[in-house]
Amino acid sequence: MIVTIGLFLGLIALMILGFPMVFAIAIPAFLATLYLGVPPVSLITMMFSGVDSFALMAIPFFILAGSLMEEAGITRRIVDFANILVGRMPGGLGQVNIAGSMVLSGISGSGVADAAAVGSLTIPPMLRQGYHKDFAVCVTACAASMGPIIPPSIAMILYCYYTNVSVGAMFVGGAVPGVLIGLGLMALTYYVSVRRGYVFESARPTFADVLLATRRASIALIMPFVIIGGIVSGVFTATESGVIAVVYALTYGLFISRAISLRRLAPILLEAAVLTSVVLFIVACSTIFGNVLSRVGFQSIIVGTFALIDQPTMQILAIMALLLLLGLFIDPVVLILMFAVPLAAIGAKLGYHPIHFGVWFVVVTLYGAVTPPVGTILYVAMSIANAKVDEVVQLLVPYMAVLVVVALLVLFIPELTLWLPRALGLL
Repeated sequence: MIVTIGLFLGLIALMILGFPMVFAIAIPAFLATLYLGVPPVSLITMMFSGVDSFALMAIPFFILAGSLMEEAGITRRIVDFANILVGRMPGGLGQVNIAGSMVLSGISGSGVADAAAVGSLTIPPMLRQGYHKDFAVCVTACAASMGPIIPPSIAMILYCYYTNVSVGAMFVGGAVPGVLIGLGLMALTYYVSVRRGYVFESARPTFADVLLATRRASIALIMPFVIIGGIVSGVFTATESGVIAVVYALTYGLFISRAISLRRLAPILLEAAVLTSVVLFIVACSTIFGNVLSRVGFQSIIVGTFALIDQPTMQILAIMALLLLLGLFIDPVVLILMFAVPLAAIGAKLGYHPIHFGVWFVVVTLYGAVTPPVGTILYVAMSIANAKVDEVVQLLVPYMAVLVVVALLVLFIPELTLWLPRALGLL
């Protein structure tokens, strides 16, 4: 118990002191292994074994695909298409932001990437048109949370790697919850826009405008169906779908839009390599963290603690409260690495289907990326809008409430998650 408390206190303390996430994980884990008498040379073996997986190879490919799509102009075409569909609604650019993120989520698999891509295209014009900073930031950040929920999803790949759940079924299971988040955010954005007077005149699109925007965005709209269709039909695995996404984006950028030049490939590859190294280094160090937790019986402690709660409903709500609380301080990736296995065991004991529990778990952990003080997605949107936390936190509360309501719907209505995988024969 002393080692467990020391691990988490060390993690939180180093994060408060401003240490990068990877060092906040690694330093307490290294010290704990030395305290437990684990040979230092074995730490290197643990780190390599933590990333030595075919399933994890999907992560660099999806990261690279996201970079290629942004460079190729696919993101802009998605935003233009969303503008044609919902741009005339109250809060038009906010609605465009959400709809654009919903489409882009079916391609990139990363909330941070979605926030950066869509936010850079929509936040500056929102501010110029008269929208407040808090509105632009909250809409962008909460909409980007769909990125790791609507398939494909890097977060789901990590969860499946640690719990041996089907990646394809998890991908498909996240589709309906992701769309529900998008619709909920659009409804709240409509209400806030009417209250604040965000009803700006815009030209009514002609039929020719609709056809042109649809044709220009069709290459992006097709990609999610190619990826998920290939996985469902067994043509390729979830990992190989990342390669398909890269080839798709590269072909489009080089030969169709011609926005990618051979000279630009090297910087794009370097950027994707840096982002990949950050994620996988965190995974490698978290392997040591997880090994320490296993040695001290952390899984048994967690299962035993929640078993003290008699009512199953109260148990699962207590788990949700714990994840939301920890999400304020710990990155979603780290939460998945540390808690996926023990909490999946509790979910199975309570009778939840592995896919249902897995999708719900990922949904809840990702909300931490939108809440301060650690919210990575939130800070991306804030940096684009040049906003501060105290300027956005008040409006963030109702937007987070929408996300929590969707999480509760997913928890208590299993068919929202299981219907589509069953219909496609994945369960």
